[in-house]
Amino acid sequence: MNSDFADDDAPVLTAEYVLDAWRRRRWIAITVAVATLAAAFVVIRSLPNLYRSSATVLVERAVSEEFVKASVTAGLETRIQSIQQFVISREHLSQMIDSLGLYPNERRSVPLVDLVARMRNDITLQLKGVEQTTGGMATYAFTVGYTGRYPQTVANVVNDLVAVYTAENESSRQREASTTAEFLRQQLDEVRRALDAQDRQTRAYSMAHTAELPQQLAANLATLERLHGELSLNNEQQLRLTDQRQRIEQEASTAPLIVPAVDSASPETRLAALKQQLAQLRRSFSTEYPDVRRVTAEIQSLEADIAARAPDPSRPTRIVDPETRRNAELRDIDANMRVLKQREIELRQRTASYETLVGSTPRRQLELDQLSRGRDSLSQQYQQLLTQYDGARQAAALEQGHGMETFRLLDRALPPQAPIAPDRRTLELMALGLAIVLAAASVIAAEKLDSSVHTPTDLGAVVPTDVVVSLRRIGTRRTRRRTLVRAALAAAGSLAVVAAAMVSADYVLGGSEWIVRMLMRGGA
Repeated sequence: MNSDFADDDAPVLTAEYVLDAWRRRRWIAITVAVATLAAAFVVIRSLPNLYRSSATVLVERAVSEEFVKASVTAGLETRIQSIQQFVISREHLSQMIDSLGLYPNERRSVPLVDLVARMRNDITLQLKGVEQTTGGMATYAFTVGYTGRYPQTVANVVNDLVAVYTAENESSRQREASTTAEFLRQQLDEVRRALDAQDRQTRAYSMAHTAELPQQLAANLATLERLHGELSLNNEQQLRLTDQRQRIEQEASTAPLIVPAVDSASPETRLAALKQQLAQLRRSFSTEYPDVRRVTAEIQSLEADIAARAPDPSRPTRIVDPETRRNAELRDIDANMRVLKQREIELRQRTASYETLVGSTPRRQLELDQLSRGRDSLSQQYQQLLTQYDGARQAAALEQGHGMETFRLLDRALPPQAPIAPDRRTLELMALGLAIVLAAASVIAAEKLDSSVHTPTDLGAVVPTDVVVSLRRIGTRRTRRRTLVRAALAAAGSLAVVAAAMVSADYVLGGSEWIVRMLMRGGA
């Protein structure tokens, strides 16, 4: 046995060996490659086209916030995202699918919920803005897009979506502005009612404590001072009457007194007492003082009465004994003392009353300050709400008119001219590479599974002998005919497979978008 062949079981991969293998297996490789390419091309050409259309919307402000402050406080990005949630809601998308006749083929077999989910994934929203110096992004425009199978349909869907964005933005701003104005009006009415209630409470308190209010303190102090003066004068008069009584009681006079015939209750004695009281009052008060005017009027009345009762000079006088005179004077003193005592009681009562009023004034002042602070707080709150309400009414009026912020369609959606998917050129190049790989793999597999002898090396691995000479196989007419028949059958079979694959692929894949969408996601 030759050791050169015994130790080497595997064929040596040389250019000559590769060419021999290709000559032997070329029909297998060609068949696999053609079948693969045909199947791949059929599948690629059967995939449905997907189109995408988009429209750009510009955000414009009609009035600057320097002149009218907007009552819509939500940010533009937040409001657009809020509208987006309404746009992609199940109810709205269901209405759009029905009104525009979307997904006509799928609606026969796919539930509406799944179609809504598919359409929600097909809608895109992209915000456009500029960087701010304070950080963040200031949005000035946004783009709405939609992906579908039919160019005109995707353009119609995008334009309808833009119309919904514009209408919903206007409606939401008007609704929010009106709601804000109504809320501020209600708050303003509540504060106004509270302010009126506070005013009624303050008026009721002032009426209930009129004499104790701080503005009455000066008058109360003046009255109290006057009462103290009258009380002091009353005490002095009582002291003089007491001294006079003591003097009369100690006086012992037996001389007869010749006086005009007068009554025992002498007006002259009363007149003298009033004159003394008037002299005391004038030392403390002016002639316009009430008590001075009262005593003066009494004196004038007594003088007129005495003048009317003047004794007739022709009438004889009579002698009055001292005891009778003294008793008459004591009776007058007692009468005047009782009047002064009663007056003292009245003065002390009035003094105590006014002292109570003056003493309660600080407490009333504190309570009034508390009421005033509550009213001032309500009044300030009312003025703030009134200012906010006026601004909210102006903003609401603008929103009802032209709107402070509007969406203007900048680029209307047009039917796309070319599909965005699938990328057939890339897929065909990938199919070509796959066909080459599968063809090479089929050749290698055929060589591995073939146990026949083709080379001296293969013979040396089976029979322990030396090869003297190696000749190529000389084909006969019969072998060439058989080879041609096999090739024709293989070609016919490949064509049949390709035709069947085209029919089945067009039927199965013609309405299936999931493969294209999966390839789009994979490419992204």
